[in-house]
Amino acid sequence: MWMKKVFAGWLSVVLVLSAFVPAMAANETGASATEQATALEVSRSVFSLTEARTVEVTADLGEGVDLEDVEFQFGGKPLSEWQQWTEGQSYNGDPFITVVEEPSFVEGTNKITAVLEFGLLYGTDDLSNRTIRTQYQQFIGDYELALVDSASGEKAAATVELNVYDQFKFYDELKPAIDDIFEAAEQDTDNDRYLEYQTVGKTVEGRDIHFVILARDEAAVDQYLNETLPTALEDPESLIEKLENDTMGDYQVPIWFKISTRTKSKAWMCK
Repeated sequence: MWMKKVFAGWLSVVLVLSAFVPAMAANETGASATEQATALEVSRSVFSLTEARTVEVTADLGEGVDLEDVEFQFGGKPLSEWQQWTEGQSYNGDPFITVVEEPSFVEGTNKITAVLEFGLLYGTDDLSNRTIRTQYQQFIGDYELALVDSASGEKAAATVELNVYDQFKFYDELKPAIDDIFEAAEQDTDNDRYLEYQTVGKTVEGRDIHFVILARDEAAVDQYLNETLPTALEDPESLIEKLENDTMGDYQVPIWFKISTRTKSKAWMCK
């Protein structure tokens, strides 16, 4: 159980693309206005640049609303202005946020419901292209999602998050997150897993490259480094034969996590 907790926590740290530009300030467009508006009920509040997601929204704008006057805004702008990336630094494609189920009244009430889809801003779930990865971080942040009656000005709003994944950490946030995991491990009396932190070098910007080992115990790491790895390098045939004959005995398979050559964190789990 402990391993699952630590592994899940660690994934939130290492599953992050290179933080090679300064951290962008979170987009808080319309945050104060959201506090003053009628509450917009949303079926989800986190949207991803790498996965298309739908959201059902519901709000009561009062009596006498004409559905023809109802429109949606994101970050204070109409959905039509949130256009997909096309090339270079141009965002002039089709809107990536669309209405897939038009506004309608919940029977017997003044509540209005609709379904929106947040598509892929870059038209792909692979943001490794250098042109893309130097731009997408500017869109990460909190936004106001609003349902507006253009005739009366009445608005229902909610604060939602747009992220590259469900979780994303900039470089400066990585080490504190790693420290939190190690602190939790030390305080958990049920923890019997081995955790080790190292700095294995510097980036071209002179920043530490973080390295974390998670294993059953320290002996498992020593066995891999002193026995399994040397054999794999010097006499791979004998290692393969032992594996095929099931004569390896007690051994662990190391699993490496490394997202890209620019990533400032690495993890090794000896399982």
